[in-house]
Amino acid sequence: WGRLELALECDTGEAVYEPTEAGFAEGRFDLTRLTRLESPDCPWVRPKLTDLYDLEWTELPIPAYTSPMNPVNFEVTSIADDGTVVGWGLWDGWNGFVRLRPGESEWEKMLEESSKNTALITPDGETIYATRAVASPPEETVRPTYHQLMSWNEAEGWKPLPGMIYPTNVIYGMSQNGKWLVGEGFTLNGSVYTWKWSKETGQIPLERWATPTAISDDGSIVAGVVALDTFRATMWIKDTWQFLFDDDGVQLGFSRACNSDCSMLVGHYQYPLDSWPDTYRGWYRTHSGNVVYLDIPEGAWDNAALEINRSGDLIIGGQLIWESDWERPISEGWLWSEDTGTVSLRDILEGEGEFQFTNRWDRGIKDISTNGRRILFSGTRPYFPPLGLPHFQAGILRLIPKASQDVINQPHGITQHEISE
Repeated sequence: WGRLELALECDTGEAVYEPTEAGFAEGRFDLTRLTRLESPDCPWVRPKLTDLYDLEWTELPIPAYTSPMNPVNFEVTSIADDGTVVGWGLWDGWNGFVRLRPGESEWEKMLEESSKNTALITPDGETIYATRAVASPPEETVRPTYHQLMSWNEAEGWKPLPGMIYPTNVIYGMSQNGKWLVGEGFTLNGSVYTWKWSKETGQIPLERWATPTAISDDGSIVAGVVALDTFRATMWIKDTWQFLFDDDGVQLGFSRACNSDCSMLVGHYQYPLDSWPDTYRGWYRTHSGNVVYLDIPEGAWDNAALEINRSGDLIIGGQLIWESDWERPISEGWLWSEDTGTVSLRDILEGEGEFQFTNRWDRGIKDISTNGRRILFSGTRPYFPPLGLPHFQAGILRLIPKASQDVINQPHGITQHEISE
């Protein structure tokens, strides 16, 4: 029948009605507040992250260089809910996948592997997924080695993933419950295919090609990206493939991760680049298709949304900030919740922040535990003399909810939804 628009202030407001059907009169009237129930301060002021959480920083014990002839290379990539961390390391002549459990100071050497790749750990910390390089068969003419997918648990140790179709594969994502993987597989001499995998189903090919990045806990929804001229976000819903757009019909760029049922999908950028005002902003997409762009922290020129926790109430990402002492941009993390908005974690860690660290490093954000309580960082800082070799660092920021605060609200009241076509 018409359109009703409300403009509300703390205690007053205005309502305007515009009819779209004949026989209805337009009108405007003032609003006044009638109730006097207890309410938030007006205007409402966002709480700080430290109003909601006590924060705890743990520096991980990365081996240091002893000489240029004994190099060190380290990257941590995944964290379990209890704080167990996995990654890849090179030191003392050994290189491969490693694990560090809470309270330990020595890295456990899990699987020797000369090729640096991502390792993923399930939320309960009981299973690790990784790839190792194996020699290609004689009939392979494109690549000298294949990537073999491996899993580890305490009872069985390392073993190849069962039910694989393709001889060489790459992992790109894991479901929040750790039961599903997504990646790309390659046939003999080079053809590439998209797949999802679970222990119960084995490897399942997906129609249409795109690089998969995330999958729901039941395996019915897969998010991904087509990487051609730039990036174009895509999604499979019950094996039906589609590109993703925002509310104005602008195509989304890079989809990165989703919550347990993919009712919250996060990513960054748009397609094409440099064509829209929100090109370099992170975003989240709800189950209804509504897209919200996230604010860029002050001093940064982009904010790439990278990970989300199981419930979908915390998003983490990376930002580029110019570092004048190094004369180049460096990475730093940020966090978003509906209550706090976008918070620069550099402001928490350095300067006048909670920890006031002076040891600045390229703090790349890597993962968030599925319970949203631990954020994993990995990166480097320059080590100038004598050869300019970098020094690798890693750490965990723990969020401990304050007893006086509720757990951060889910965005816009979102609960877990089953997405239909």
